[in-house]
Order: sequence, then C-alpha cells, then structure tokens
Amino acid sequence: MWRSVRGPAALVAAVLIGAAACRRPEPKLPSGEPAPDFQAKVLGGQALSLSGLKGKVVLLDFWATWCGPCEETIPHLIQLNGSRRDKGLEVVGVSVDDYPEDVPAYVKTHGMKYPVFVDAEKEVMDLYGVRNVPTTVLIDRAGKVRGRWLGAGDEVERELDDAIDVLLKETL
Repeated sequence: MWRSVRGPAALVAAVLIGAAACRRPEPKLPSGEPAPDFQAKVLGGQALSLSGLKGKVVLLDFWATWCGPCEETIPHLIQLNGSRRDKGLEVVGVSVDDYPEDVPAYVKTHGMKYPVFVDAEKEVMDLYGVRNVPTTVLIDRAGKVRGRWLGAGDEVERELDDAIDVLLKETL
C-alpha cells in the first residue's frame, strides 16, 4: 500500500533524488561548438578572456558560495589545477553569487588558487546556458566546448578527469 510521505523525510527524499539526477553528466564530448568568448576581471583585478586562453584546455566551474555541492567540488578542482596546470589545463571559477563581496573571503578560506571571477550579472552564465550550479564546462585547446557536467560527486569527477586527460593529449 502506498503512503504519502510529508515533512522532513519527504524533503530529504526529494533532495536525494534531485542530487542523483544532478550527477548525470550532460553530453560528454559533443561535436564541438565554439565556446562563447567573454572578458572578465578576476579577483585581484587581472583581466581574463576565453580567447586569451586559446591553446589551453579550459575548465569553467560555475558555482556559488551558498551551494553545498559546489563546495564539495572545490578540493577536486584545486587538485586538478595543481596536477594538470603544467600540462595545459586552466581551471577558471565563475561565481554566480548575487553578493560579490562574499566571494573573496570564500575563495581565500577554501584555498582556491586558480582564477575566479564574479558573474553577478549572469552574463557568462547566460552565454553558456547554465541554469544550475555546480555546472562544469570543458573547452578544448581550439576553443570548442567538449563537455558539460551538472552536479558533483565521484562519478562526475571520474568522467571529468577522463575527459581532461583526453583533451590534454590532443594538439591544435
């Protein structure tokens, strides 16, 4: 017999089901549409543009300070930045926070030593069709989108690692 579940148990079940759905990656290596170019000022004031990173594999991490799953991804991104930067990977954090003043302390506290900028107007988020965080977009050395993942977790990390390794072996 089916019973309706309400209250905290229903909320936990909904969150778990939603989280499981978020772990499903979007197309792993699509045909390769050109990645939209953008310009931004990273924390610290330096200018950054996607076109300026041509020749590198770029991982765009769309995240927010209030997002628990986003926080789970940070140690993995730090590890990727440390282990694959010399091979041509550029990790770029795109904060979609509404309160940009919260971001610098968060970045410092979490040890995010890769470039981060605040997309408070959601312009870059819109360019990439991002609707939820965390979303990770992987761009190849030629500037084409090659993968997109929604959510966090071991499965996403494994698939992302594999895709990065494939792209780092490719040449222009």
